[in-house]
Amino acid sequence: MQDSSDHGKDLSELAREDSTRLHIALDAMDLIDSGLSEAAWEKKVRERLGDSIVDKWSVLTGQEYDFTYDSFEAARHFSVSWRSRPLAAECEWMMPRLRDAIERCGHDEPFLLEIGAGPGAAAAILSAALDVRVVTVDSHPKSLGLPEQFAELTGGRVESRIGDLADLAAVLDSARPAAVFGLGIYRHIQPHVHSAKSFSDWWPMRKILDQYTVGPDVEAFIDALGVADLIVSEVMCADYLAEMCAGLSQSGYRIPRGGIRRIEGATPSGPTVAFGVHFSTADLPERDPNLLIEMCSPLPRPHLDFSTPEDDPYGAEALRLSLEPTELIDAAEVDYTDGSARLRHEVFGLGKHLVGQYISSTGGYRNLKVFARNDLDAVLGGLRDDEEELERVGAAMLYRCKIPAPQWDGPLDTAENLVRFEEGCGTD
Repeated sequence: MQDSSDHGKDLSELAREDSTRLHIALDAMDLIDSGLSEAAWEKKVRERLGDSIVDKWSVLTGQEYDFTYDSFEAARHFSVSWRSRPLAAECEWMMPRLRDAIERCGHDEPFLLEIGAGPGAAAAILSAALDVRVVTVDSHPKSLGLPEQFAELTGGRVESRIGDLADLAAVLDSARPAAVFGLGIYRHIQPHVHSAKSFSDWWPMRKILDQYTVGPDVEAFIDALGVADLIVSEVMCADYLAEMCAGLSQSGYRIPRGGIRRIEGATPSGPTVAFGVHFSTADLPERDPNLLIEMCSPLPRPHLDFSTPEDDPYGAEALRLSLEPTELIDAAEVDYTDGSARLRHEVFGLGKHLVGQYISSTGGYRNLKVFARNDLDAVLGGLRDDEEELERVGAAMLYRCKIPAPQWDGPLDTAENLVRFEEGCGTD
């Protein structure tokens, strides 16, 4: 039960205390650093556990869960230490959102639920950091009891249970958690189906939102949440995010501002990238209207006067999605009258001093440039001169996209999002 003195503290003070306890809990787990090389990591595990268990692990094919849940030490190293850095990053991102959900729920004895918890390391860490009880659910029978052993190290309060995600309501037995969290679990509720490639990520996402059929397992799962916040860390592409949004939005869930974060980590086999996503039914500030921008931030800014190679369209596309624009300045569509292609240009601000220019076409051309904001007028003038000349000679029809760009809609698919150049275009 939470200390009544907590109610007199502001959220910033609670956040500092939570962060301190989080790092103490991580240290208490005594994990081998997953940022080591595979050879260095394996050497340290051999020093702790001996050669035989490492040799057995190195030749596993498809029985990893049985092996890693076979003992607490196997779970600690081969399941948890192996990804200790991603785990720490995921817990740090989730922690303030879980704290906010705890404060909002109004329960005298709030608790959290981790689904697909595995050995329950995240539950043990977050329970200690937030000083709250955490119930874990996993379908593997060998996982029972492991979360409690991790909690003994961290000082958390964890209760492990066995159950399928589809049976979550029975596991909870009418109890309502303040929030539900999970690491890599949503794909087990309803498998992801990749959409066909297209010119813009907005277009397949729009189609998914309109056409996605929510399966019975998803419906049962959302119903069992009982309007509790759902906070997950998932490896995903843009259309997978759209599927998640389609399933949850039908039950009133939205992504609040700051509710998506790129979470990077390192394992002995290489770097990892996941996305943390926060869904809530609460009346929270809305997120940035461009979900892809928020989803793929933050990454280091490119250098001034940068341009992607002409022969690397995929690199240009990836870099465009990795940026974190602070404003959308200008966007236009060029529809070639010979039917050969459509082209879109976007110009967006990157902080106070940089501007990005992205050009892409249905023919596969992609180019991204980053330049000084002082050059903005010249860049916009050059783009408009070139595009208006195409229209003057009858080679293309020009459309200006309304700013800010629509969240989901693709180029030319929704008339109200585009206006002919001569009609003018407002930015409000």
